[in-house]
Amino acid sequence: MGASVDLEGGDGVVQGMEKEQGLGQVSKYGQFVYVLLLVKNWQKKVLQKRISTILFNHPKPPTIQDQMCAKIFKNQEKVSRSLVDIGSALSVSNSFSGKLEVVLSIFTIDTTGSLYYYWCCLVAIASFYNLIFMVINIYKEFADIFFEQWLSANFICDGIYAVDFLLNFRIEFLDNGLLITDRKELFYHYLLTRQCLHDFLKIIPVDYLFTFVWPQSASIIALTRVNRILMSHKILEFYDKLEMVTSYPLIVRLLRLVTLNFVIFHWVGCIYFWISTIYGYEEADLEDWVFSSVKINNPLVPNCDARFPVKSKCYMHESAWMAANRHLTISSLNSYYALKTHSIEFNNLVKKYLLCYYWSSLTLVTLGEQASPRYTPQTIFETLVTIVGVCVFAAILGNVGNMVTSSNAVKTKYNEQLDNCKQYMRFRHVDFHLQKKVCSWFDYMWVSNCAKVDEDTIADFLPDRLYGQLAIHNHMETMTKVPLFKDCEDGLLYEIILRLKQVVFSPGDYICKKGDIGKEMYVVHEGCLEVVSEDGKVVFFTINKGSVIGELALLNIPGSLKGNKRTASIRSVGYSQLYSLTKEQLWECIHEFPNAKETLIEKGKEILRKDKFLIENVVDDGFEMCQSVEETFTLLQKQCGKIKEELDGYTTSFNESTKSVKKRLTSLERNFSLNKQTFKTSGKKFSTITTDNCDILVIEEL
Repeated sequence: MGASVDLEGGDGVVQGMEKEQGLGQVSKYGQFVYVLLLVKNWQKKVLQKRISTILFNHPKPPTIQDQMCAKIFKNQEKVSRSLVDIGSALSVSNSFSGKLEVVLSIFTIDTTGSLYYYWCCLVAIASFYNLIFMVINIYKEFADIFFEQWLSANFICDGIYAVDFLLNFRIEFLDNGLLITDRKELFYHYLLTRQCLHDFLKIIPVDYLFTFVWPQSASIIALTRVNRILMSHKILEFYDKLEMVTSYPLIVRLLRLVTLNFVIFHWVGCIYFWISTIYGYEEADLEDWVFSSVKINNPLVPNCDARFPVKSKCYMHESAWMAANRHLTISSLNSYYALKTHSIEFNNLVKKYLLCYYWSSLTLVTLGEQASPRYTPQTIFETLVTIVGVCVFAAILGNVGNMVTSSNAVKTKYNEQLDNCKQYMRFRHVDFHLQKKVCSWFDYMWVSNCAKVDEDTIADFLPDRLYGQLAIHNHMETMTKVPLFKDCEDGLLYEIILRLKQVVFSPGDYICKKGDIGKEMYVVHEGCLEVVSEDGKVVFFTINKGSVIGELALLNIPGSLKGNKRTASIRSVGYSQLYSLTKEQLWECIHEFPNAKETLIEKGKEILRKDKFLIENVVDDGFEMCQSVEETFTLLQKQCGKIKEELDGYTTSFNESTKSVKKRLTSLERNFSLNKQTFKTSGKKFSTITTDNCDILVIEEL
């Protein structure tokens, strides 16, 4: 085949080859090219699909919670603009260099993302490597055996440090609460900080210059890598991020403490061996302060089977004289048992490192039991190590104590409440069956983690919007399935969900009984409920997780035959976790959305009408309907205003009537005074007037 084949051709090239030659007539080379094209096209499609999945988050459609968060908050998390640009560039550019150039030109790093987390892990591993292997070259055996591998590992770690330094120019930051992602601003923001200078000093490759001068001097090369120690803060940064994302922060804290102690013990042990080399440890004996090979011997293992000592001749048959004069026969015993054992040989590097590490650990934790130093430098070094050890030991005890205290804080509070409850029940002589029920409730609260997590505390600590997203994740899907709240305003559902409070019912507890006044509605979060008869002997049906009960009783719908009373008795089968919403809380939510009030009332009427529990054309007096506190106060103000107006009218009428009566009485008294003499001269007439006319006059005047 003389013609060249375009490997980027795609399906058109494959179809052309099939049409011209056919699969059965092509040569072996043609078959190879054909298979190669098929594999390449398949790989290209898979790669594009994976890129689309990773960059644009299309593995599954958005959930109800995601849609609701998008509607309510309007600032839901979106795919990074950089990732979208990268995906577009990868689909347009064909060459690898072009794709790489585009990625480098628009790439930024979010410090809260997974990419930065994994990168911190890699840098922390490199930093930990440098802390350990920077000083281990003091052991000659390591430098002789692993020198080239050590240089290669150093080169890899330095490459990681260099990349980390460059990535710092693309780390996003917050400015006045805004996330800055502009590449130019990111570059100058990091360049003008003191941290940039510090990071540059950490990666200066001084050791590579000395590698050309002293290519075989591991100690000098290691000494010139001292600036890499400054990268150790990356280990602590990684542990901080790991503690933030993990569900077991106490284990992370313990691991951080172990890592810190291991590094300190390692460095002190290596320095101890370095001092030993200065004083010539080769000639040291068992009582010397410096390292000595006689302090650590290879373990001896018997050649014979110790389970059958007689058959395998594991011991010498000593006579009574030999036993009595053991000091005279010790050499013969050593010769005999030397043939019955063999030693497990350990490398000198392992023995040196283990013994030095052992000395370091004993000295740092102030256990002592070591040979006393003979020279002043040795004394100074051990004194400094002891001082550091006291601080380290105090830090260990303090950190471990804090971890134990924090890990048991919730348990301690729980046990305190349980003990107080038990003491109260004993003091009040509570029935044993009820005591057992209360203790079982405490056990369930602990096993189900209800006692370990206080939702009210979390709600008070988190920002309202962030806690709202958590509440939407937990309850929105359930609330949207309730017929009464279906198609309601998203804001109303959000306010309702924020007010849900968790309650726990024990086995056999009644959530409500028939005829009770409905004051709450419930959302079943976990457990099973059953609707029973009034005597509790007949079970009509069960209510499972995700159901909502008692929502119509909160509305006081005019014309409802149910009223606001419970129409059935509901009992908990086992332990049930429910979320409750009171009538006052519901109407507080409705008050913020006036249009939703009539909508809910109409939906409630439709539900009642469907079940034939509604009396039509019932006039709503407006006051019997449950109102929010503000609405009730406003309505009371209006009623008080009307009553005040009526009282003012009655007061004005009374004052006018009183004034008129007073005028008439005054006129009557004046007439009486004018006619008083006439009344006296005419006694009969006076009597008549007194008994009749005067009374008549008074009555008429009144």
